Amino acid sequence: MFHEERYIKTVSRGNFETCAEVDKIPCKYALKDEKAIGWHWKAPGIEYRFFHAAESTEENPVLVARGVDEHGKLFEEKIDVKQINPYNTTPLEIDALAYFKPGEYHKISTGNLYGKEDVGINERFDFVAMIRERLASCSRLHLSKEAAWHEKDLDFVLGFTENRTRADRIGNHIELGPDIFSDFAEENKRKLELYSEAARERMISGMARKCSESRSWKIR
Repeated sequence: MFHEERYIKTVSRGNFETCAEVDKIPCKYALKDEKAIGWHWKAPGIEYRFFHAAESTEENPVLVARGVDEHGKLFEEKIDVKQINPYNTTPLEIDALAYFKPGEYHKISTGNLYGKEDVGINERFDFVAMIRERLASCSRLHLSKEAAWHEKDLDFVLGFTENRTRADRIGNHIELGPDIFSDFAEENKRKLELYSEAARERMISGMARKCSESRSWKIR
């Protein structure tokens, strides 16, 4: 049990050396089985795995995250997926949404939150507001492809939580329907095609500059 804080040395290679140490500690929560459904690594040495909790069902998925946080401290957390509040969530909870569905993995970027380089796995933020800011940047820069990615992420997150407000109905919403880019001048479209994927991502405010440092694995 995690009755006392325990730390282990972490590395930045993403080889999951910490897993063996974590497995030596009895699990705080009952698991459906000991097979990890997802592995996650992020610089500067955060490593953790997701498991289905014993009470997890297809209708009400509940995950248990076990691993090492940004301070090298062992942690264990139970996450009720449908109870995640996307307006006040954490990177760990968003990652749980990415992994919970059997046989599927949905990549959702939480890197570089509001310009922060290093964000703790349990640092709370407003996922909806963050995506709206990125969508606004996409709109200003005429980045239709990136806007579609972010809209898809937002719809996915809202669709699997109890907060089922549609992306185009949130607060002082930004109208970003499927035809939002249809009136862009052909000249702007041609300019957009000249940008590389990396360059376009750097142009979007708040985009994850450290995406290349983050890797995720899905166990099929």
